[in-house]
Amino acid sequence: MTRQKEYAIVLDEISSVEKWPQAIKWLADNGFLKDSTLFLTGSSSVKLKKSGEFMPGRRGLGQDMIFLPVTFKEYLALNGVNPEKKD
Repeated sequence: MTRQKEYAIVLDEISSVEKWPQAIKWLADNGFLKDSTLFLTGSSSVKLKKSGEFMPGRRGLGQDMIFLPVTFKEYLALNGVNPEKKD
């Protein structure tokens, strides 16, 4: 049995691109995102949330995940690194 390729597409600061929801909708409607997981990031979560509401039924099994900004120290802790530990 051949396993189908899956793709991860990351678009950073997508909310600064004009008419991005329409472009993503077109790609989804025409099958270009069929085997893909899309990660859309931006510094304006309100814009992302509002724009995403224009794409009902195109999420498949997807879900919204909101990540708030973290400091580098918090990032290290989230990844199991103790920044206070000295070797």
